[in-house]
Amino acid sequence: MGLSIYFHLHQKEKWAISFLLLGAFLLRLLMTGLDDFLNDWDERYHALVAKNMVLEPFRPMLRAEPILPYNYQNWTQNHIWLHKQPLFLWQMALSMRIFGINEMALRLPSALLGLLTVFCTYQIGKIVTTERIAYISAFLFSFAFYQLKLTSGAHQIDHNDVVFLGYVTASIWALLVFHKTEKNKIIYLLLIGVFVGLAVLTKWLTACVVYAAWGIAVLLDKEKRTQIIEYVYISISFLITCLVALPWQIYIAKTFPQENTWERDYNWRHITEVIEGHTAPVWYYLDETNYQYGAASLILILAGAYFFWKKSQYIWGRNVVFLSVGIVYFFFSVIAKSIGSSYVYVMAALLYLWQGAAVSEIISKWEYKFPAKSFFVGILLFFAIYAAGFDRLYHRIACDKGIEQRIEKQHQRQIYQKLDHILPEKHIIFNTKAEIEAMFYSHHNYYTAWLTETQYQDLKAKGYKMAYFMPEKEGETPAFIANDKEIKILSY
Repeated sequence: MGLSIYFHLHQKEKWAISFLLLGAFLLRLLMTGLDDFLNDWDERYHALVAKNMVLEPFRPMLRAEPILPYNYQNWTQNHIWLHKQPLFLWQMALSMRIFGINEMALRLPSALLGLLTVFCTYQIGKIVTTERIAYISAFLFSFAFYQLKLTSGAHQIDHNDVVFLGYVTASIWALLVFHKTEKNKIIYLLLIGVFVGLAVLTKWLTACVVYAAWGIAVLLDKEKRTQIIEYVYISISFLITCLVALPWQIYIAKTFPQENTWERDYNWRHITEVIEGHTAPVWYYLDETNYQYGAASLILILAGAYFFWKKSQYIWGRNVVFLSVGIVYFFFSVIAKSIGSSYVYVMAALLYLWQGAAVSEIISKWEYKFPAKSFFVGILLFFAIYAAGFDRLYHRIACDKGIEQRIEKQHQRQIYQKLDHILPEKHIIFNTKAEIEAMFYSHHNYYTAWLTETQYQDLKAKGYKMAYFMPEKEGETPAFIANDKEIKILSY
């Protein structure tokens, strides 16, 4: 990052961006190896489904072998797992196919998509405003604490949100290039449709905000609104999105009709009703900016929006940026009944552009008083570390999980990995502390609960091999299991 600043100050922009991207990627690569265990809450479920996709990519499964009855409506316990769209899981599965079943491999796609977002942030800023605003915005986003935490898997929804942000930001970049250039327009038109389609295959229809912003921007433009070709462009791009995203929806509707119907209705219910108690006042997402972007970030964002508007050199592109942010925040603050901390983070790159515009303005006001380049370097680092939330990144590394919890998770991982050698034949293992993590690290079938006697007799009759972890207190093991000498006893 220091080399990037050096080259930027010497107006060698290609080198500056190259080192910026390298630094951003290495920081994200650091985050992929921060925890040598699966994180709570969502990462462990995503990891297990992705692991099962390594061998069966078109059969998304949480528990690959549901020996005991399960509730298909419970996404934390079911068999066929359609709780999320599959693309980010396919990416994780492909990475693990190449680099092995491990934590860094499953997180690597998030690091790459985070890098794509940094690049697109710079490109959007350069198209709409100035090279300086573009550089500062990309620099700030390189240190974006919230995305780094998602990349490490330590926050809910985790890799799903990182990948979604990457593809939506890329689709906005492709849209702006398409409308500004006369060269290779068909390529960028295809890219818009493909990127939106990939975003839909990651986190469903919020990705179509690109088309909403595009359509409204055309209607607001006196020249474009009367040109039929503009609506043809939107239609062609949307058709490409459908060609990318619809085949999977048709496939799961035919192959897994029961699970698909439930999950489809469950997704729509997030808009019409409060799900799982996830409700908050209308200003909830404004409050969240303090956590997602750093201290006093709301002031920077609001001031930056003004300066971004003022400094914009491409008015149509500026309108697309503001419309995209406005549509997303309005929809999730006013229309949708359920809330989620990352629902509006899909607009993060655009909000960092606004912050970059504010920082650029601060620098320009003070440069004539403090012409030394060291001041410019210092203020950039200050905003990168403080405003972008690097103080919170330190907290993430040092304090997020107590040392006892980390040691316990690492110990459990080692136990599950060793069991494949201790029990070479496949077993059903009961009284497990963390069944999802256990099935990721081992090939056995794990359950947290004990068997009922009826289930025990049924599994014995079918010839299943069984084992269980010794409970911490004596007398907790059911008698019919304790008396069976063929069942292996394990311990933590």
